[in-house]
Amino acid sequence: MSDLSVFVSADIEGVSGWLGDDESTPAARSAMVDDVNAAIRGVLEAAPDASVLVADSHGDKRTIPPDELHERASLLRGGPRPFGMVDGATAETDLAFLVGYHDRPGTGGFLEHTFTGSIADVRLNGRSVGEFELNAVLLAARSIPVGFVTGDDRLGETVADRLPSAAYVTTKTGRGWSSAVCRHPDAVREEIRETAAAVTADPPTDPSTPVPVELPLTVEVEYARASYADIATLWPGVERDEDARTVVHEAADVPTAYQFVRATTKVRTDDA
Repeated sequence: MSDLSVFVSADIEGVSGWLGDDESTPAARSAMVDDVNAAIRGVLEAAPDASVLVADSHGDKRTIPPDELHERASLLRGGPRPFGMVDGATAETDLAFLVGYHDRPGTGGFLEHTFTGSIADVRLNGRSVGEFELNAVLLAARSIPVGFVTGDDRLGETVADRLPSAAYVTTKTGRGWSSAVCRHPDAVREEIRETAAAVTADPPTDPSTPVPVELPLTVEVEYARASYADIATLWPGVERDEDARTVVHEAADVPTAYQFVRATTKVRTDDA
């Protein structure tokens, strides 16, 4: 496994100890990078010569302090990026980890959302999906298996149901949208390291998808407000559903579907 290439997509809502405080604070940024570093240590423990690329995937994608990241890893920062949270994962990538993730709206998960609060639901061929599913589907389209995910207990249930081949570490148990019982960060990071090492030593070979993918893909984005759909329908090829808040697009392939969803998240104003 000397030439193993591992991609880590890192969000913040599901990291250990963090409860939605200002993510620009040193404590929040350190919480995110410490979970990521635990995963990197596990990778290098099992495959000392592996390469690791970390994609900072929260907010403006500048949350991870570069000087605090493990020195053996490279860091992708900033945005917007064409493929968002999984930009940087290529045909040369062997394995993907999703660290600090959260579930989609309506699951009861801690800080549940899909990319932005303007979106109430995203559906692929009629199935509701969140960031975890969308990213895993795109990775699978590139033949990259998701080996490991971390986040809250509700996302853990979703991963177990939709992608049972992926290992999971629970960082916190939600008690409401913005409250949770947090495990001690040291205990979480030790489990992250151990799990990352185990998955790296015996990685999944089948890039399974968490939801069935039948082309073409019908992509539905349901906004929280009809005014957002008004703006989205100004784009060519976008139609409004019978529901005034939902727009629909037929995508010929997974990358196009993913980019369409990413574009719809940028509708955040009533300005036409």
